[in-house]
Order: sequence, then C-alpha cells, then structure tokens
Amino acid sequence: MSLFPTAQRNNYLVEFNAGKCIREGSMLKPDTRKGVIYLEQDFIIFPEEAELVRVEQCTTGRVYVLKFKSSSQKQFYWMQSKNDEKDSEIVRKVNQTINDPSSASDEFESSAQSDFMQILSGGGGQGDMNMSQENLLQFIQNASGLSSLSSSLPQQRILASSKWEQLKSKLDELSVEDHASLDVGDALNTEAVNNILGDDDIRNSLFPFVSATSSKRTPEEVHQLVENQQFQNRLQVIHKAIQQDSIDNILEELHAEKNLKSFLKAVEEQAKEKNEDAMDEDL
Repeated sequence: MSLFPTAQRNNYLVEFNAGKCIREGSMLKPDTRKGVIYLEQDFIIFPEEAELVRVEQCTTGRVYVLKFKSSSQKQFYWMQSKNDEKDSEIVRKVNQTINDPSSASDEFESSAQSDFMQILSGGGGQGDMNMSQENLLQFIQNASGLSSLSSSLPQQRILASSKWEQLKSKLDELSVEDHASLDVGDALNTEAVNNILGDDDIRNSLFPFVSATSSKRTPEEVHQLVENQQFQNRLQVIHKAIQQDSIDNILEELHAEKNLKSFLKAVEEQAKEKNEDAMDEDL
C-alpha cells in the first residue's frame, strides 16, 4: 500500500487541452501535436510571478502567452478545444491559481492531509513506515501551497556551449572507414539543416567544416551539402559515437533515442529552442 496516492491521482489544480507554439521569425507556428497544460503543486512559481493572457494580434487561432514578471521569458500556447466557450474561464482559473493556489487546492490539500495523518499514525501496516527520504520530500512538495505551470510534452533543457564543445571533442577522436550513405529520412530536410547549421555552437560541434552564413540555404544547396562526402563522413562518425555509447549523456539530455535520426531531430529542436529564447530576450 502506497503512502502517497496523491502523487498518482494527478490532482492538477487546473488542466486543459492546448499545444505549444513555435516562433519562426516574427510569426508563431502551432505545434500540431495534441497536448495538455496543467497547474500542479510545486515550488517553482510564486504568487503574481506569472500571468496568462490572450495574444490579441493572432487572428487565425486562440493563442495565449504565459509571461513572467521577473524575467523576459514567454511561453506561447494555442487552445485545442473546438470552441472558445471555456477559454475565459480557463484563463481566469489559471491566473487565480497562480496568485492564490489555495483557492483551487482545497480537495488536493484535504487528501494530502489525510495521507500525512496516515503516515503519523503508522499507515496501513508496518511496511508502510519504511519511507525513503525521496518519498518524504515528494510528499512535502505535493502538500505545498505553491504552483507551477507545466506541459505534458517533453521539456528539453538547453545545453550549455561547453556541452557542445565536449561533444565535438568526442567526435573528433573517432574515424570511420565505411563511407556508405546513412538513411536519416526527413531529419536533414532543408528546414532542419538550416536550423541546425544556423546555431554556432551546434554547427561547430557537429559539422565544424561548414562555414556560417547569414542567409538560409536553398533546397539545392542543402542537397549538395548533405551529399558531400565530408558531410556524410561526419554523419558516420556521429552514428558510430551513438552506437559505441560514447555520447549517452548527450542523448539523455536531448531526450533522443539511440539512433542517428532521433539524435538529429533532437538537435534541431535544441537549435529552435535556443533561437526562440534569444528572440524572447529581444522582446
């Protein structure tokens, strides 16, 4: 019998269907994957630290931005429900919960208090009292009165420049004799290549022989570049590093599977995230 049913019941303070928006230049592009946004108990957002408001400039969809008052960080989301009947109520509830978590957590706190009393009284049996420090901290977090806004989509952490330098060093140590082309599907289409090569850290790490350019490469230029033997050799090196478990720590931080295609797609997402963060800082 678990002492912490609150951690498994997903008692989110607010929950609604919405997807993330990706910034492309001055435009916002919706991530078409289905998503869920939820407010949960945590130690991250303090009262009046953030606010969810509608982006009135967007006329082709219902887009909202979560703005943080202590930083320039912004997160854009688009509502995925078929109509806007509940939008205003959702926004009101989100902002109210951020500013006053107790207003939406009475039921949650009641169950948490019950669990805590169960712990103090010895639980459902002798075995229940063998609680770890991790479980205790988890319970304390779940019983806290602060809130955070999270997405069900995987959140990718932006890697520091030093990580890309370490990756380059590992790749530079390897060599390959097999010059056969690797099938990476659409992981190196025109948009993906431009995104990957547009970031200095990533380009210098993965393809240091490719020069920087201020303009985006055309589909023809991308095709020629990808088919170039030096480029293909580097792909072979990356593939070898993945297969030899040499860069498992990087794969883990990128949330990438252990194959070249997944790695390249995760790298592209990293480049896009870094570009979005840079744009947010300029706003």
